[in-house]
Amino acid sequence: MRRVAVSLPPAIDMSRSPRRTAVVFALVVFVSGPAASPAAAQSQQQIDWCTNLAHEVSPDQQISGCTAVIQSHSWGGHGLAWAFNDRGFAYYLKRDLDSAFADFEQAIRLDPKDAVAFNNRGLIYQAKDNLDRAIADYDEAIRLDPTYVFAFNNRGNAYMDKNDYNRAIADYGEAIRLDPAFAVAVGARGKAYLAKGEFDNAIADFTVAIRLNPHDTASLNDRCRAYGTKGDFDRALSDCGESIRLDPNKPGSFFLRGNLYQDKGDLDRAVADYTEALRLAPNYAAALYLRGK
Repeated sequence: MRRVAVSLPPAIDMSRSPRRTAVVFALVVFVSGPAASPAAAQSQQQIDWCTNLAHEVSPDQQISGCTAVIQSHSWGGHGLAWAFNDRGFAYYLKRDLDSAFADFEQAIRLDPKDAVAFNNRGLIYQAKDNLDRAIADYDEAIRLDPTYVFAFNNRGNAYMDKNDYNRAIADYGEAIRLDPAFAVAVGARGKAYLAKGEFDNAIADFTVAIRLNPHDTASLNDRCRAYGTKGDFDRALSDCGESIRLDPNKPGSFFLRGNLYQDKGDLDRAVADYTEALRLAPNYAAALYLRGK
């Protein structure tokens, strides 16, 4: 991950798809433009809104700032690509995928060597379930920058969505090799191992992910599931309990712990957890079915 202090704003790289593999939306500041002074046609505030370095402005403010920068005609080529990347990111947060895609297309047209833009366009393809095109964009991002951690991670996510667990594991492994502290990739590799039924490898990865981020309730739940599948109910219940303690508003955590209690034959506690899951999510059909079973 490259960080350079310059006066021109950087493009924003989106490192997590909001699909089934999502844990957190990890964002990284990635410089894509040369240093320059702000042009008179747009204010410094508009530039600051566009870059949103402190992640403090709303997506609408970011779109407004980037639009002013783009329409000022004060930038071109590589220097303009960052504005389209940043505006595309804001559209992505608003789930306006078509507008985001159009901006990332512009960024690529302006700077065909911008690995960030290919990665970001890949996320849009992936959100639209066009996994092959997403993988092709991640391939190009990695070709342009073989050390691009997030492109490996995102390509791993796409392979997970294709149920190609071996390739997903390989990509997550490369992301981890490049950045051993990248907890998101460690947890994602654990999910791939879990999907393959390699429970010990999965538990090992979830343990590292939790060590790197003790508030990672997703990895706690996944390790809970892995221990439960192995029949180690005490460790499984401990992990589910810790996940619930950290975030008592996730119905899935109560549902998962309810399943464990049911497997142990502790039906009263199972019913209590299913009931809590239903309180949090009244339309939780699986919890309703198992509570009445």
